[in-house]
Amino acid sequence: MYQAQDFREVGMGLWPRSAGQHLGQGKLVNRRMVASGMVLSLIVDGATFERLAVGEFLVRAGQMVCLWPGEWHDVTEYEGKPFRTIHFEVVGPAVPAIATAFGLTPLDRVRTLPKYQAAKVLFQDIVTGFHSEERLPPAHFLERFFAIAGQCVQDGPGRTTAPGRETETLVARAQRVCRTGLLVFPTVPGLAAKLGVCQNTLLNACRRELGISTVELLVRLKLEKARELLRTTDHTVARIAGACGFRSASQFATCFRRVEGVTPSRWRQASRAAAVQVAER
Repeated sequence: MYQAQDFREVGMGLWPRSAGQHLGQGKLVNRRMVASGMVLSLIVDGATFERLAVGEFLVRAGQMVCLWPGEWHDVTEYEGKPFRTIHFEVVGPAVPAIATAFGLTPLDRVRTLPKYQAAKVLFQDIVTGFHSEERLPPAHFLERFFAIAGQCVQDGPGRTTAPGRETETLVARAQRVCRTGLLVFPTVPGLAAKLGVCQNTLLNACRRELGISTVELLVRLKLEKARELLRTTDHTVARIAGACGFRSASQFATCFRRVEGVTPSRWRQASRAAAVQVAER
């Protein structure tokens, strides 16, 4: 068990307020809550849609989502399948600034942890310690808290790359941001700002690495997400178009047909028919 007074006595500006695990029920639900501190939630099984004030995030097993102090939070189980999380909440005067230790910003809330099993153990240790009858020192919590932070920034800006390991390219970073971040895709200026570069730098990187413009890269990523939703959900084509950042269903259909040669509806039918054939073999 942690005592807030113990943290104050050693000059710390944050301390744990709650910790636990959550198991979904295997159906589409909305749970609404207000986080009074910063909550870190590790997805252990399944996936969730996290709807926050800044947009929607799809968070899968092995990823962590950060909930900002005092914001509304909706959770929808992805595809109606059960999900399981391990989570804890920290409070205190240092909380508004502590997200920088995790390399997080208000628009960048999701992290894929490179050493997932180790991170899972750290989360479990925090939860177990929080509910332990034994009075544990602040160091027990803090060393695990900042070990998780270290994983989050392991591949972030300013990290020294280990010998023999290639640095992640700007285009690879852009793709990762779009695939693991907001379901509402950023604009070109928004993506450049998120990556900390100017639009021309991002454009030149796309031209050099892929031979396409930044706009074309975003369209590719939108269509990638659209194919996933067509294949795995029953959402209407119009809803998928909106979720993937297209201005209208007709614009989505035009872009989709240009790449796939068929309409989104026909592609969905063919994809599901192929899946049934594979399952019957």
